[in-house]
Amino acid sequence: MNPDPTEVLSQTLTAGLKSYFRKKFPFREERSFLPDEWEALGRKYKRAKVATSIIAMLQFFGMPVVSGWVFYRLYLLIGHGMASAPKVFHPATWTMFIIPGFFFGLATFNTVSTLLQMLLFGANYRDLEYYHNVKEGYDNDSSFRLISKILFVPFAITLFMTMTTMIVTSQDSFSYKGFTSLLPKRYKYNDVTKVTFYKGFLTNKKTINFSPHYVVFFKNGNRMPTNWYFDGIAETVPFIETLKRKGIASDSAVIDDN
Repeated sequence: MNPDPTEVLSQTLTAGLKSYFRKKFPFREERSFLPDEWEALGRKYKRAKVATSIIAMLQFFGMPVVSGWVFYRLYLLIGHGMASAPKVFHPATWTMFIIPGFFFGLATFNTVSTLLQMLLFGANYRDLEYYHNVKEGYDNDSSFRLISKILFVPFAITLFMTMTTMIVTSQDSFSYKGFTSLLPKRYKYNDVTKVTFYKGFLTNKKTINFSPHYVVFFKNGNRMPTNWYFDGIAETVPFIETLKRKGIASDSAVIDDN
């Protein structure tokens, strides 16, 4: 049986990182344990690894959602505060904020994990941490501090990109900034040719995904699908109704094949 390439790559990267950490952050602290005490600590460590694995899984899947939701609430406060009447702020989907939440969760992983383990293991935490560092051959905290510094870069970039993603309508125009754009674009309502409602779209595999959405078409040939920006049709309607009130034509079709 041939080895799984993904597993081989994962093992190679893990071994490479551990080798680098052992050279960069060698663990030099020395403490005295009797042989029986060290064996007992090893048994405690094995039991503790089950708990720490559960904590790690909860953090990995939970932190992006929790921190993403917090970032989204902050985004709503900023957006509504900036768009004072007669301007109207149309917020983007909250799920977009899972992206910076993911990087934030990874960047703060060790800090949060350490606090949770200190609460869970109490007085045993320092001994278990020492055992782990001796077993791995490097200072775990120092290695995670380096990783955190690196991960804060994509976190800061994605947080900025999401926090500035918005649609703001006014009396004679609207501004629109997508996640991948650095600056918003301003459109007059007469720049829009029509709004089309689609029941679904054609995927890259030429299958139909029945996901209702609108597409805003512009005179310059550009198009703006709303399904990535808004959570659903209900959230899209206020923006579309604003365009319709400005005299922009609307129609419907079955499949969006672009």
